[in-house]
Amino acid sequence: MAAAAGSGRRAASIYSRPSALCAVAVLVALASASAGTSPAGALHLLAILALPLLAQHRLGYAVLQLACLLNAHRAWGSMYGALWQRSSVAAAHAALMLASLGEQGTDMLHAILNKVFFVQEIQLVRLSKLRALTLADVWQLPERFRLATVRQEFVYNVNEPQFLLRAVARMMWQPVLLQVVLRSLSHMVDIIKPAAQSSLLYYLYASSDHPWYYGYVAATGMLVVDLAAARLNSFRGYAEAEMARASSALELELFRLPLTRNNERTFRVAPRQALVISTLLEGLKSAIALVSDTIGLVASLAALYYKVGWLAAIPAAANGAITLAVWGFSKVAGPSDRWSLYAGERQDNYSHEIYRGIRTIKLFGWERMYLEPRLQQQAATSDRQPWYALAVCAIWYILGMLAYVSLEASSYLMLHVYTMSHESATGIVAVTNLFQLNSQVMIVCRSTGYIRGKANRVRRLAHTVIKLEDALRGEPSNRIPYCDDVQPDCGPSVELDGCSFIWNKAAHAPVLEGISFGAAAGELVAVIGETGSGKSSLLLAVCGELEMTKGTGKVTGRVAYLEQSPWIMNDTMRANILFGREYDAELFGQVIYACALTEDIARWPDADLTVIGERGVNISGGQRARLALARTLYSRADIYVLDDPLSAVDAHVKRHILDHVLLGSGMLAGKLRIITTNSGHILPYAHHVVTLRDGQAAATQQSPQTYQPAPPTEPTGSNCSAADGLVEVPTAAGKPAAKSTIADGARMAPHPAAGAVQTAGWSGARQWSHWDNAVYMLRLCGLPMASMILLAAIVPPVSQFALNGLKLGLLKGSGSSAHQDDALAYLRLIIIDRVLQRAFSGLEDFGMRVVSGKYRQKDTKRAFFRSVLHAPMSFFDSTSRQHMSSAYNDGAKIMDTFIPQVVAHGILDMVDGALLLYRIGRSMPQLLLAAPIAAWIATKRHSLIDPTRIMLSVISRESDIGHRHTADIIADGKQMIRLFGVEPYFTQRHIHDQDEKLQLEAPSDALEALSHTAGTAVSSTERMVMTCLLLLKAQLTRTGITPMEVDTYSSLLRSLTERTGQIVVFPRKLRLYSVNINLYRQYACIEPEAPY
Repeated sequence: MAAAAGSGRRAASIYSRPSALCAVAVLVALASASAGTSPAGALHLLAILALPLLAQHRLGYAVLQLACLLNAHRAWGSMYGALWQRSSVAAAHAALMLASLGEQGTDMLHAILNKVFFVQEIQLVRLSKLRALTLADVWQLPERFRLATVRQEFVYNVNEPQFLLRAVARMMWQPVLLQVVLRSLSHMVDIIKPAAQSSLLYYLYASSDHPWYYGYVAATGMLVVDLAAARLNSFRGYAEAEMARASSALELELFRLPLTRNNERTFRVAPRQALVISTLLEGLKSAIALVSDTIGLVASLAALYYKVGWLAAIPAAANGAITLAVWGFSKVAGPSDRWSLYAGERQDNYSHEIYRGIRTIKLFGWERMYLEPRLQQQAATSDRQPWYALAVCAIWYILGMLAYVSLEASSYLMLHVYTMSHESATGIVAVTNLFQLNSQVMIVCRSTGYIRGKANRVRRLAHTVIKLEDALRGEPSNRIPYCDDVQPDCGPSVELDGCSFIWNKAAHAPVLEGISFGAAAGELVAVIGETGSGKSSLLLAVCGELEMTKGTGKVTGRVAYLEQSPWIMNDTMRANILFGREYDAELFGQVIYACALTEDIARWPDADLTVIGERGVNISGGQRARLALARTLYSRADIYVLDDPLSAVDAHVKRHILDHVLLGSGMLAGKLRIITTNSGHILPYAHHVVTLRDGQAAATQQSPQTYQPAPPTEPTGSNCSAADGLVEVPTAAGKPAAKSTIADGARMAPHPAAGAVQTAGWSGARQWSHWDNAVYMLRLCGLPMASMILLAAIVPPVSQFALNGLKLGLLKGSGSSAHQDDALAYLRLIIIDRVLQRAFSGLEDFGMRVVSGKYRQKDTKRAFFRSVLHAPMSFFDSTSRQHMSSAYNDGAKIMDTFIPQVVAHGILDMVDGALLLYRIGRSMPQLLLAAPIAAWIATKRHSLIDPTRIMLSVISRESDIGHRHTADIIADGKQMIRLFGVEPYFTQRHIHDQDEKLQLEAPSDALEALSHTAGTAVSSTERMVMTCLLLLKAQLTRTGITPMEVDTYSSLLRSLTERTGQIVVFPRKLRLYSVNINLYRQYACIEPEAPY
């Protein structure tokens, strides 16, 4: 009761201020004066009388005011009543609603207005104008830029058979609901826009029948509707960002499940997780779009049925027919994605082979096989292009064009039938109604097309969910029991008694049978046997990776595992050794000294912070083995399971590791060690020897000999002090440089971006000028591609120029009076125009693919790989595979696809702009005043926003955010992560990566929304100015403006503005792509190695 009274007092206090009371009194007087004695007036008087009664009940009062606003909105559609009366009614009730908001509601309204007017984004742009942005600036951005973290995780419950579906429903319902609501509102705005456009056209056509300002007010209202639609799209972007957060949590869970060690359940992880996750998330988005598009389609059909009755079924029937045709052809020929690849050259299957096996290729002289197309086809006959592939791809393009043509044809057919039936029944149809119906039909057809495309993705979603549910369903497991807590009286131990093991539940034949041995702390177990006898399988069984079918066993203590083929993650050398553990400078120095890594660290460019692996410096097999051994030592485990640790090291390094790690007083002295070996170095010092033959073991116990270490000498050039954790890096003159301390607790972050490591072995920093790159690109294109570019750039604008002439000729013939026959003829021209544009676009895409596949891709790919295959080995020693892959993807592929299209579109913009200037200058020269101003504003928009976005991209590229690839590390090294027990570290690291990535992407996405909204505002304002100019001309000449004139001049002006803006930014695009050409040429022009 007290709380209710308190809330009532807070609500009533809003009206206790004298200024608020005066404002309410004025608004009430305006509302009552304009209401009259109609039913609407009774509702308004009821709202006024309820003012003192409902002041303490904010929700009820707001609902009543909202009902009054809706009533005023219905009155707005009437052609009767003064404009100021309807405006005053709407303003009165809107102000009364605002007065009842309260302090919290006012704050929320202020936050919404800040989002609507991009207050924070504009502040960010102003800050970037004063100085260069830094990473600290991004962290200091308002909370609105910081998305909620992805720390909300799924809790896997093996008793839920439909875990994934319930988890998705639990996490996704809020962003999904918001998406559905916003997309549905966007569809509603699309439905309202034709009605508003029809009212505007009516005011323009019959301007003399209404007050002079009605047309200008209607044009301003249309501008408001356009801006509201643009802001709805921006808010949809915020909802998508929230959905991306939930999607990241789903991705985290799918990567986390394989890391979970559970003695009762084992997870069958689906292959190619990244592809499965992307399919799942795309399907979820498609399901959202399917729901909202269905809502929009139903609303559009209802609005259309209200106008034309059963004729609304014509577009739906046409879309249904083309959908069945596409579905039938896909069942016969396969999906379109498969055949679109054959329009150009088949996908390159050799790039990764070259990157991975370049040493073997050069050693055996296989370069020719990767350069001769005939040998490539012999090596991969299954990937050869079928002889009918081009024809099938062409049919897919034709079906796509027919689907678009059916939309236009069905709309015109419905309008024609409606006009004929209406003319025979009631008389002439208003031209404004025809244009409104045409817009509504196009909305119906567009929504049907969206539904047709999304339904297939939803079907894939269901199939993926079923597969993923099966993969995540746990099964009972029977592995060796573990006990990590070591009791002081017994210590770590391994006990196996008659154990038999299989790889998994699906396997039938046992891998190991009758395994029996036991070992305690301080003992050394040597496992020997022939190749393939099961030595590695026994170690994995001890680690709990195999299913036990017979016998009993127990492992007491924490286990560290060293695999025979070491796995190295793409990160710094220090991160590979720490592997999720806390940094201890003293222990770290001891480990790198014991594993003979001191000289290697001294030679690397950034010492222990050097990035290694596929995205960094390449390391040898011996270095990988010693690095993996160092990782195992640093884990401070109780039991060390080592799979042939000395097989990949040299003789002197082997003795160093025996002295300082494995035997005597080495770092593993007093630890339980289980080691497989193919040599006799360790056998005399072992307490137990397990001999394996055909999966069966024979264990013997012996008295170990006393190990005598070598004299205390250090490897040549080693200046590492194991006590202080300091590394002395030799200088070029051979004298030691100053000691560089490995900072205690230093973060693994500040290192060069992975893939950007370059050493002195290859100088690939040569740069060419823009003109040199243009000449190189022109010479590489050749005559076929140049001809294709010219055709794609000249034919569309010329055809468009001819159709615009026909439209203007029709306008001159009809004069100032618009008849339905003229309107139908004009709509026919619009349909022809759209069909030709679609046909030219499809032919350009198809032709570019064919010509590029037969000429461009072949030449660029051969030039790239010929240069790489004949490069000296020093090039591969100093260049990472990731860097070469980026050069190929960002260089050759962009030159094949994007640059020809950019050049073709640039020439098209210049030709079309010149023709539009001629056409508008001849027909309505006063419109030329608006086009340059709008184009200048559009280019100014890019110059204001793009630099800030570039700064943010530079921050992302120069920091380590997004370069650690934790998801790839988890996917590739899930077994090692699980065996070392560092699942929480990598889980939190992946979460941290996702948080930082989202936090950097949020400002960029917000600036993209600001740029898009500014562009929409410019185009909408330009349209309003053009409408006002036409209206002024009609008022001065006392003639009406037909809807065909408005549509024609609007499309001409919009096209001219777009072409002018594209022409201005065209040189900047070429300069940006010149960087990609430079990157490609650095690898395509490598100096070849000298012949033997």
